[in-house]
Amino acid sequence: MSLLWLQASISLSDIGDPHVHGMLHTEYANARYLLLAVHSNDETIANWRDFFGTAKYRYNEKNEPAEAFHYAHHGLLKPTLTRLFVRWFGAKEPVVRVLCLLFSLGCTTLLYVFLRTHLPNLLTVWALTLLYVLLPLKLAYVDVWKYESAAELLMLAGLVSVTLAMRSPAWRWAYWSSMGLMFHTDYPAYLMAGAILVFLFVTRHRPRHWPLFAQGAVAATVGFISTVALQVCLGYGSEVIANAQYRIAGDLADVGLWAQLQHQWRFLLHNLGIAVVGVASVSIAYLVFRHQTLRNPLEPIRKCDYATSRYLNGGWFFGGASRRSMRPMD
Repeated sequence: MSLLWLQASISLSDIGDPHVHGMLHTEYANARYLLLAVHSNDETIANWRDFFGTAKYRYNEKNEPAEAFHYAHHGLLKPTLTRLFVRWFGAKEPVVRVLCLLFSLGCTTLLYVFLRTHLPNLLTVWALTLLYVLLPLKLAYVDVWKYESAAELLMLAGLVSVTLAMRSPAWRWAYWSSMGLMFHTDYPAYLMAGAILVFLFVTRHRPRHWPLFAQGAVAATVGFISTVALQVCLGYGSEVIANAQYRIAGDLADVGLWAQLQHQWRFLLHNLGIAVVGVASVSIAYLVFRHQTLRNPLEPIRKCDYATSRYLNGGWFFGGASRRSMRPMD
């Protein structure tokens, strides 16, 4: 709760300020998608596609709405929720930022739950979650409308729900829902859905886990087909495909693979910090060379956490020191 309060305090402190980090808010996505929500709620040019929050007017020479076109380069879940949120609470920029904050607070909560299910030390869980809250990337996105915030929420929901579904069938509905809905957010969610399925396939060999893999694969397939079918039914399937092709191949064709990789590396260092990137790199290398530890994706941190706890308790010196530490004093 203290971490959520800290995060909310950071975001709400300047919620009425038209500037973020010294730059006009209009340079960010908030104003753009607030405009889409406003136009989608307007009935001047009614269109059934407006429900999904992607409408934007074109004006004639008299500055009157002449026609509406729809922006849909990504999944439709986030703009749909934004349209409904603006309809209920008003067409103001702080309203959009509050919705983004709610998504972000949900991400922080899910990350805490995920870490808590894998790490025994509560202090370590709290510290890692605090590091997440204070990441430059997190601070920059916490109050800015981005598709990534919805994708991150459902990706973390998928990780948490698949972990809990292995322990209790009652959580499988959350697992199915998150695996399907994440395809309606942003492209990185596609990779996370695949990663979850690969994780289950590689690490869970017992027959009782096979249905979990099969159900996740079905939910992911339904999610992918439904988002493509929805885009096609709305009439901009070709636009989405063209945009995806450009993102996959166009960027590389313009700058080259090596330059693109360098750019992404600088982006990670700038937004995550050298320390976080270093810890992540070491953890990935550890998992690669010790593949048997893949049963727990946080195994490197868990082992360090366990060792630190034992050390602080006076029981981790040269093997049998734990037994010696339990001997009564003379």
